Amino acid sequence: MNIKEDPNGYTRGEREAMLEGMRRASSMFYARAFAIGCHPFIEFNGLMNEYIKICERAHRDGIDFPRASAHSGIAIPMATYEAAYLGEKIGCIYGPALQDPATLRAFLRAAGLSTPEREP
Repeated sequence: MNIKEDPNGYTRGEREAMLEGMRRASSMFYARAFAIGCHPFIEFNGLMNEYIKICERAHRDGIDFPRASAHSGIAIPMATYEAAYLGEKIGCIYGPALQDPATLRAFLRAAGLSTPEREP
């Protein structure tokens, strides 16, 4: 089913209100995280802001972004540069820990992503 045509989805106005609330929440998070001063924690704001940008574009394209998740199996469109940015942020926050092959496999498995067959 095309989620653009789903009669059970969110309305355009509901999605716009969600986006505004998401922007406000992100701004409040950044202010508090910056005051705390833990750089990896602040990086979560980058993840949120990238998600918001992706959702804004999906919304402009008529996609019911709130329904897109691993739970529904619906994907929001993501450019390769956006995926790279998300990887950079996750790497900043967790990178050294994810260098352990067992930890990386567990991370990928839990994220529903493919896991490497063998370590290089």
